[in-house]
Amino acid sequence: MKKRIFGLLLCFLVMMAMVPVLAIADGEMVTVSFDMKGHGTGAPVDQTIPKGTPAVEPVEPVPLAEEKFYFGYWTYIRNYFVTRWDFSNNVNEDMTLSALWFPWETRALQLALDGQPYSGVTALAKDTTAGTTHILTEGDPGLYSVQLPEGNYDMMVNDELILPNQTVGRKGSSSKYFFYYYSMNFNSNGQIFTTASAPGTQVVRSANCPSIPSLPEAANANYAFTGWTKGPGADSGVFDFSRTMSSTRTAYAQWVQVNSGEYPVAVYGAEHEGSSVATSSSDYQVTLKPPA
Repeated sequence: MKKRIFGLLLCFLVMMAMVPVLAIADGEMVTVSFDMKGHGTGAPVDQTIPKGTPAVEPVEPVPLAEEKFYFGYWTYIRNYFVTRWDFSNNVNEDMTLSALWFPWETRALQLALDGQPYSGVTALAKDTTAGTTHILTEGDPGLYSVQLPEGNYDMMVNDELILPNQTVGRKGSSSKYFFYYYSMNFNSNGQIFTTASAPGTQVVRSANCPSIPSLPEAANANYAFTGWTKGPGADSGVFDFSRTMSSTRTAYAQWVQVNSGEYPVAVYGAEHEGSSVATSSSDYQVTLKPPA
């Protein structure tokens, strides 16, 4: 009895082992095709393989540079569901695998100047490794964007570094950053600046400080510059250039009439008590006070 059972079991195992061989011998083959979904230079060749065996994963396809896409992986659609194909799986029917592509990641800068879109700037993304430079283009007013390949980038606006060492990967994601700028104006306050000395309007990013301009000169040679104040009046307080920008600001020039042998005294960053004019061959004394 035991010998009979053993014999039947042995026959069963032999028959099961022969199933794949019989299937191959009977010519049961399946075909795996590849759909590039409109990208790259060409699809991998079709694979015709024995039914019940895995396909060979093809070499990763390469997109054209101008397409600005990365290859992700091969997918298979079954019953309207898209899944990532595992090349260790056996193939039991004809099938088409579709390439999934990810676009280059997008970096965008939304810039505002004095509460309005800041147009006409030069915005760049500089690859700190490859040394290449990508230009951000303005779409909507004040909105600059660019698609970037994988790498690390310094983001620049008008030669100012505003976002250092930004990592760009292959996720196909988008990032948008907001920056606010304000105008730093200079009012000649009753005089006219000479063309050569007139300070231009500064555009300063929020949380940065304006720069102290070079000493201006009045077109009327009888007047000399003595300093910048918060308002038109000489007693309005010294303009504080060390204060960060959070709104549009204006500094007003103060002037003093000078005669032969007199010299103007300009004071920055402090209140002062005393004359704004020093006389030749005479001692001069002034008291400085911190700005209010």
